[in-house]
Amino acid sequence: MKRKLLLSALVLVAVSVGGSYYYTTTPTYSVLQIRNAVQDHDVALFEKHVDVDTLFNRLIDDVMAQALFQATNENDAGWSTLSSALGTGIVQMMKPTLVSGLKSSTLRYVETGELVKGGQGVAASAAPAVASDAAKKASLDDMASSFGLEQLQLQDYHVEKQGKVAIVTIPYRNEQLDLPLEMKFTLRDQGGYWQLVHFNNAAEIMSAIEQEQQRRLTEANNKITAAPQNRLL
Repeated sequence: MKRKLLLSALVLVAVSVGGSYYYTTTPTYSVLQIRNAVQDHDVALFEKHVDVDTLFNRLIDDVMAQALFQATNENDAGWSTLSSALGTGIVQMMKPTLVSGLKSSTLRYVETGELVKGGQGVAASAAPAVASDAAKKASLDDMASSFGLEQLQLQDYHVEKQGKVAIVTIPYRNEQLDLPLEMKFTLRDQGGYWQLVHFNNAAEIMSAIEQEQQRRLTEANNKITAAPQNRLL
């Protein structure tokens, strides 16, 4: 009887340990580790679960591609397309500096809990709009502002595992526009832990925010234009 009880206890312990180990290898656990790293100001833990260089290299490419697409489609004139292409080239030359700016401000935020305002002082005022827009987003503070994130501590999220990658969806609300949005990130299986590598829909979110801002501006202008006509009636 005692032997059976002992064996049962050992089995329960083994199952508990095995289940605990398995949980630490899941993408959900890595997401929690990222949150814990920010809360505990643990830069090493953060960099283990976030591939900062890959994340920001892809982010700049995505934002740049979206900006070039919009600039090209808003005006088909040859000079506009040439200017956009020139801007793309400038962004590529600036890219290491932009990545460095985003990385340093992000790691500083993790370490200190303080957002660094402004980028790395990249001179892009005379460059085409594509390059200028990218330079303005060269810090975590500017990036958060672009998305309308008043607070970086987001609690709600959903994880969907898809083989060797996992998609993390984080709903949030742009407080300034009162606009519901959601961010999507990709985590990659690194063998025993997962690492965040891509902000999937950054460009789409920025585009949605810009469209909403333009819609509201057009609506306000229409009201102003209609006001004198209403007074004459």
